[in-house]
Amino acid sequence: LWVSPDGRVALGHRRLAVIDPAGGAQPMADPETGAVVVVNGEIYNYRQILGDLGRAPRTRSDTEALLAGYARHGRAIFGKLRGMFAGALHDPRSGELLLVRDRLGEKPLVYASLPGGGLAFASEIGALRLLLPGGPTLDEEALSLYLAFGYIPAPRTAFLGIRKLPPASFLAAGAAGPEVFWRRPPPGRPARDPREAVEEIRVLAREAVRSRLVADVPVGAFLSGGLDSSIVVALMAEAGGAVRTFTVRTPRPEYDEGPLARLVASRYGTRHEEIRIDPPPVEELPELLGRFGEPFGDSSAVAQALVCRAARGAVTVALTGDGGDEAFGGYDRTRILSRLGRCPRFLAAAAHPFLGGRLRRAAELASMVAFRRYYEFYECFNGGARERLLTPGFAARHGDAPRQFLRGLFESAAGGEADRMMATDFATWLPDDLNLKVDAMSMAVALECRAPFQDHSLVEACARVPAPLHLRGRGKALLRAAFGNRLPPEVLAGRKMGFAAPVEDWLAGDLGGFLAAKLEGAALRALDLVRPEAVRETIASLRSGSRTGKPRIRVWVLLALALFAESL
Repeated sequence: LWVSPDGRVALGHRRLAVIDPAGGAQPMADPETGAVVVVNGEIYNYRQILGDLGRAPRTRSDTEALLAGYARHGRAIFGKLRGMFAGALHDPRSGELLLVRDRLGEKPLVYASLPGGGLAFASEIGALRLLLPGGPTLDEEALSLYLAFGYIPAPRTAFLGIRKLPPASFLAAGAAGPEVFWRRPPPGRPARDPREAVEEIRVLAREAVRSRLVADVPVGAFLSGGLDSSIVVALMAEAGGAVRTFTVRTPRPEYDEGPLARLVASRYGTRHEEIRIDPPPVEELPELLGRFGEPFGDSSAVAQALVCRAARGAVTVALTGDGGDEAFGGYDRTRILSRLGRCPRFLAAAAHPFLGGRLRRAAELASMVAFRRYYEFYECFNGGARERLLTPGFAARHGDAPRQFLRGLFESAAGGEADRMMATDFATWLPDDLNLKVDAMSMAVALECRAPFQDHSLVEACARVPAPLHLRGRGKALLRAAFGNRLPPEVLAGRKMGFAAPVEDWLAGDLGGFLAAKLEGAALRALDLVRPEAVRETIASLRSGSRTGKPRIRVWVLLALALFAESL
């Protein structure tokens, strides 16, 4: 804890020591300027920054690079940092307090305005709730967004008085709002030689992995057997040294990462550990989901928590493949919807009444404008399910908020339909779901996760390539071209599984009674957001055998909301 001499500024930090455990204690002060900083995360190019400044380092800590860089460059230093970071810097010369968050939103930062012009900030929403005068007030529009997406996108939180600092931005205390210091570039011209892009990706990915191996503690990797994590492990092995890998195992083949991961581990001689994902005790679920401080409906958070807990027994840092799907066009929905978009809308609309099953759904999607197709895939309660779910009053006030929010992002993005989908994923899904999930579940057990595919130089190189080049063939065409020769053929041919736990089995089995009690309980009804009959319909859909896709997602979204309601 550090408090300024005049008592106006207080900075606190609880450290997970990864680089320079002895010399990197925070809050850290600059003896030349008096500036003081607290920062969560890692700055991977800290040695380069200190070298460019010609300044003899006092420590081996990356935190010092932020202080020294600020002394020379001021706010411009944020755009020179390469890494994941969220923090606060106080400059006593100007009295300024700055909050800053990294480009891709790997590290979280929330803040609240206090009576008398004060500002409080933290890494977790729960740290700020007690500071709000009169207690927290729910943000109904944020909850409407949650029921559509399964998470609450920045800058909103579940509470009116607490905001998320958006990625790639900084906020000066007393300013009207955040300022952006980086933007993902628009796609370039299709005429660019793809071989140049492949070579650039190869170089940048190798550099991103190597920079994320710097640590004074044991380092490992999460290995799913998919393209992204397998390439990370291959590049870790190429960099030298023994590699430890961790893989999730489940009884359901569609979620089981074991066989393919074992092939990669064998090829690179890693010290490999398989972690069985069993249903957590019911008493752990409220605590686990409560770490988000607001409703969070991604069920893979359970699997993430369990694998982080197991890995922490062996390593303090784990590299992941997160961000690869967003950077290289790995989602099935991107390829499917972009192909449907090439079908003339009038033909799709004319054929729709005469088709059945998946063809009917495909024709329905093809008949929509591009944004509506994307939204239909994106929303949890899509089609007519949202109308049946929301209470009339809540629907009248906030029912259309999610569609308008997502439409603004989608239509402001550059490029074709697939480019816009990828840009919107970067602005919402990546920081507000994937990165939040990984950070909350890993930091809860003092494990640091690093994502090489979220290196901003690599992201920029991928973004400049038009999406159709990424989506050729099975998708991730440029990534496959760059590193396909380093992977077993079975991995290259494998289908995308995603990272998940078999929660549909859990909810239909051991957790069934817990589920019913929470979804039919008084806390959820008291919110007056969703119709009780729609909740029962969703549970029945899962129990009737519809145990994949939307029913599973919807039930977990409602369960997370019910547990949040009980915490109020």
